[in-house]
Amino acid sequence: MANATWDAATVTAVTLSGGNLIATNTGTTSADQGARVATANGKTSGKYYFEATWTTRNQIGGNFGIGIGTPTSTYTSMGNGGTTGIEQYNGGSFYSNGSQVSGGSGQWNQGQTAGIAVDLDNRRFWTRTNPAGVWNGSGTNDPATNVGGFTIPAGTMVPFVTFGGSGGAAGSALTANFGDSAFTGAVPSGFTAGWPAAGTGPPAKDQSGTNTSTGGTTTTIAVTSAASSVVVVGACVGSTSTTTIPTLSIAGAGLTWNSAPPGSGIGNVNFRMAVRCFWAYTASALTAQTVTITSSLAIDAAATGYETLTGANAASPADPNALSTFGSFGASTTGTITTTNANDTCIVVIGSNYNTGPAVPVGSGVRDLNTVASNGLFAYFALGRWPYTSAQTGATVGFTGVGAAGGLSAITLTADAAAVASSQARVMVMA
Repeated sequence: MANATWDAATVTAVTLSGGNLIATNTGTTSADQGARVATANGKTSGKYYFEATWTTRNQIGGNFGIGIGTPTSTYTSMGNGGTTGIEQYNGGSFYSNGSQVSGGSGQWNQGQTAGIAVDLDNRRFWTRTNPAGVWNGSGTNDPATNVGGFTIPAGTMVPFVTFGGSGGAAGSALTANFGDSAFTGAVPSGFTAGWPAAGTGPPAKDQSGTNTSTGGTTTTIAVTSAASSVVVVGACVGSTSTTTIPTLSIAGAGLTWNSAPPGSGIGNVNFRMAVRCFWAYTASALTAQTVTITSSLAIDAAATGYETLTGANAASPADPNALSTFGSFGASTTGTITTTNANDTCIVVIGSNYNTGPAVPVGSGVRDLNTVASNGLFAYFALGRWPYTSAQTGATVGFTGVGAAGGLSAITLTADAAAVASSQARVMVMA
């Protein structure tokens, strides 16, 4: 997987070397200077860890620092308070969107390495020094548990380094490690090791939402999506039929929809329920577009959820993966996947007639979880996302803590441009 570098086209008073990972400033005044990662490698979601080493420190300028900001940020705005971003400066102070925040990892000296954790799902930022030190100046802070992070402003983010300010001098250098070399510190649990270049990491979540309904034969959800995204909709629909599993179809937003095979369903002596995963590729952005799921039987209760993912292969977004045997019903509702591409994201949808507790994701790498409860015979719904950066063999996906009568449906999407062009969506269904 390729990772980002500093962008030679957007530097100011900086020369790049070492494969565009070493940024050395050339300015001899207090004017702000810097380097950033290319706009194409900006990110709106996901969790990332990278490191930076102060190779040479010739200045004590207050604007000498590292952080993240929007691609439209300037080195002046970032160097003077992290406006439209967040940055930690040479002396240890933190600024987020123009305002100083309490805490910090202490002053960075020449030769020291900073570990940087960026959580764009929760919009939180951490640093530590050397980097076995404490996060953001406190031993209780931890990116893995989303504790003690500083707020990241809204918008697409890229890494920045700035030089200058009072006492500015030429010849200071910072070496970034965006994942192409071994890290000095441990990558926090759940974080991607590095800052992947565009198109090389797994598809990333853009938007998500859930909805419940009762009655009638249709249920809807409003979908918002960035352009060039894959929209995944999970639907769980329960009916009062004791003999027939409802069949489900989908339409809306002007999209061509694909889905799991029909007939995915579960139930007991009192009802039957269908669980199904749908997906579509959208070239243009969507704003609150209505998507309708139609049931062949009257709905007792239904729940729907969606996620949109950017960076999926437009020509062939689905990994032609091989699926193995699923687990049994009961306390665990899980399945296994074997993928053929490195950069895959698996979206898993479950439904249950009741829940024994909150749904707990099973398997490594889950990034987010959407859950809703309904008030009819159908009682529980969950949708989770498992992004991978290497091919998987028998990887477990699914949930514990759900009812004894449950169903699972999923689709695996890839960002790998070498995916077989003729491949079709592969799905897994447990019934």
